[in-house]
Order: sequence, then C-alpha cells, then structure tokens
Amino acid sequence: MKTLVTCFVLLFPLLVLAQTDSVSVNYSEEKVESFEKTTLIDEYEKLQDAYNAIMNQPAAFKKVNPESFSVQLTETKDAAAEEYYQSGISYLAKEGRDNAKKAYTAFRRTSRYVSGYKDASRKMEDAFEKAVVNVVVHPVDDRSRIFNSSWGNYGSRYSREYFEESLIRDLDNKNYPARIYSVEDAWREKVKDSWEVLLTLRNLNIPYPIT
Repeated sequence: MKTLVTCFVLLFPLLVLAQTDSVSVNYSEEKVESFEKTTLIDEYEKLQDAYNAIMNQPAAFKKVNPESFSVQLTETKDAAAEEYYQSGISYLAKEGRDNAKKAYTAFRRTSRYVSGYKDASRKMEDAFEKAVVNVVVHPVDDRSRIFNSSWGNYGSRYSREYFEESLIRDLDNKNYPARIYSVEDAWREKVKDSWEVLLTLRNLNIPYPIT
C-alpha cells in the first residue's frame, strides 16, 4: 500500500535557502522510556566539568581540593548503556514497525553512552531493517514561475531538478529508518511498497541573495 504525501508551498520566502543553498530536514528520535541513570549522567558530567575547570587553573587548584567524578561517570554510562540495550532487545522482539523504531532509538542511545557496547550497532541495523520504509520522491510540480525573477538568472539554480535533488539528499540523512529514491532509481531497483512524496510549488518568492 502506498501512502501519498502532498506538500503545497504557498508564498514561501526561502530566505534561508537562498543563503545556505540547502533544504534542512531534521527528525526527532522515537520516544522511549527514560531511565534514572540518564539524569545521573547529566549531574556527574557537570561535576566533572567543574573538576576539570579547577584542575586547569593552578591558582584555583591551590585553594580548592576538587573531587573527580570520572569513575562514577563511567560506571553510570555503562549502566545506562545496559538499560537502553535491554530496552532495545525487548522492543526488537515485538512485532510492528513502531516497536522496531523504538528499538532503533534505544540501541542508538546505547552507543551514545558507550561506543561499541556489545553488539548494539548490529542490533541497531537489525531494527533499522525492520522499521525501514521506502520513500520515492517524484519530480517537483513547479507552478511558481521562479524564472521570472527581477534579479537576473540567479533564480535558475532553483529549478525543479534542484528541489528534487535537494529533497532527496536532505531526507536521506540516516537519522530515520527510511530509504529515499528518485523515481528513476526506484524503477531501476524495482522498489515496492513505497511512500511517495509529491511536491507542488505555488507562488514561490525567492528574495535577492544576501552576499
């Protein structure tokens, strides 16, 4: 089954786009339970930062006998990594894409606290494969007449092809379980069961670029 995603851009200024030449697409992590250890990590990191700041200032070090919390910080990160690892295992054993996405997030947090923890990286790949969707980005339907620009040919770089290529590039950022294809790539690789992105641009206003 295909899910149709239609986007209409109305009077979109694209000021940021004109300056950065990029379409920014960000994703938030799937919500999973938080553990007490993550709060402790924040506290220990602040204490350790204070310790490091004092140790880097000889004058302060002579007047204060600071305590290092590096051992507690390491132990707490290990404990948090194990908690998220076990949470990921639990989600991965359940059916459904939502659980696979939560497993992916849990294993990702495991690796965030302890790099290379057990087989979290491989488990994250397993969760990714169970959660992944194929997304086909169709050519942009440009009805904005952006070439009628009052400031010359600079606007020609913002063509239908430009928006399509930028959208594919920025969506395909590996921060979310999805594979992004152009129509041609999807046809060549025989992609099935995909979501589709249909983007229509209307009354698009691109301001003069700031240099």
